[in-house]
Amino acid sequence: MRKLFLCVVIAVFCGEYARGEQSVEDRLARLEALLQAQQEQIQTQQAEIESLKKELKSSQGGQDDVERADQEDLQLPVQDGAAIGQREIDEMVDKALAEREKDGTPEWLERIKLKGDFRFRHEHIDDEVADRDRDRTRLRFRIGADAKVNDEVDVGFRLASGSDAPTSTNQSFDNSFTSKDFFLDRAYVDYHPAALEGVNIYGGKMPNPYYFPGNSDLMFDTDVNPEGAALTVKNTLADNTEMFGSAGVFYVEERPEDAESSLWAAQAGMKRELFADTSLTAGLGYFDYGNAKGFQAFESSYTGSRLGNTLVNDRYDMDYDIFQMFGQLGWDAGGVPMVVFADYMKNTDATVSGDTAYLFGTGLGKRSKPGTWDVFYNYRRIESDAVIAAFTDANFGGGRTGSKGHKVNFNYQVSKNWVFATTYIWGDFVGSGKDYRDLYFDMKFKF
Repeated sequence: MRKLFLCVVIAVFCGEYARGEQSVEDRLARLEALLQAQQEQIQTQQAEIESLKKELKSSQGGQDDVERADQEDLQLPVQDGAAIGQREIDEMVDKALAEREKDGTPEWLERIKLKGDFRFRHEHIDDEVADRDRDRTRLRFRIGADAKVNDEVDVGFRLASGSDAPTSTNQSFDNSFTSKDFFLDRAYVDYHPAALEGVNIYGGKMPNPYYFPGNSDLMFDTDVNPEGAALTVKNTLADNTEMFGSAGVFYVEERPEDAESSLWAAQAGMKRELFADTSLTAGLGYFDYGNAKGFQAFESSYTGSRLGNTLVNDRYDMDYDIFQMFGQLGWDAGGVPMVVFADYMKNTDATVSGDTAYLFGTGLGKRSKPGTWDVFYNYRRIESDAVIAAFTDANFGGGRTGSKGHKVNFNYQVSKNWVFATTYIWGDFVGSGKDYRDLYFDMKFKF
């Protein structure tokens, strides 16, 4: 499968290169035609000037007028005392082509923007459920590109380290220096029609199109990239008010001999500038998982452990139709950005009491240049069946629902594209009284 994917990528790039070279030849051909037309116009103007000279010579002004006309002659494009000829045109075209070849950058490559990041992490975990402490060192490497197909269509992709788990691109240092896996993390098209400003239509394995305050990861870990189709809309109603919304259908599990599991989701919100340097964002969402009850838990495809949802014989005991409310208030506190936020979710189809999740927190500061920093704190409670455990934050409580506690994160901008960060999580599992602690340090680099 990976060989097939590489073949497709190579074929696409080769095709784009051929089209790019053809584009260069077309432009040079147009340049040559334009210069040729200008040469013909110059020759016509020269003939008209000669005719005017003859008329002046025979008129009352005599030879003096002719000499004056010669002195005031039009400044036409000339080379070595004569109008530009075919040879000069050919030389100009050859020079333009030589400069293009010297530059060595095909036109199609100019429409592609490469980007990536690398993260080095050391982590210490104290998990009373696992009944042991754990230290591990990990990396995350991601590389991708955004390609401009035309003024209305972009295509993006990203490859990432890690495993096939949807909630993590981390790769632990283990297995005796063996080579590590690389996976297709994103591959999508973004159609943004010029006639519909603020509208984007996505298809493929895409960045999460929904808004979550304070980067809330109650429902989705920030590494989750859903697969399907989505529509997003942003519309400015007034100078201080913006409406936004997202709707999509995503395919979670496809089963050849049974019904597929899917996610249908819609969200709408508003951002309003209340006054100088103060804004309020609020909205609602609804996330409906189709064909969850009675089907195998989603995490069973990449882990053998249960993550907190109520299961019967490793199958979901209920459906998950989740209602969401969220809000975020940001302002300038004496020159330092500050924000408070909250996210609330309830599984309206739960058959147990553990149907609610919520998160609230605050943030201070903003990284913009070397020496700047930011810090964030949140408290959360995620009951057993409030959300699908397979997709919630993989770090908090080891990725399990039925947990509650605190999370604090500090980031410091060391230099351009280089950030040092540390995160501490402490909490416990609802009903068991067993604690969970997680401390990790990151060095993050972007390019």
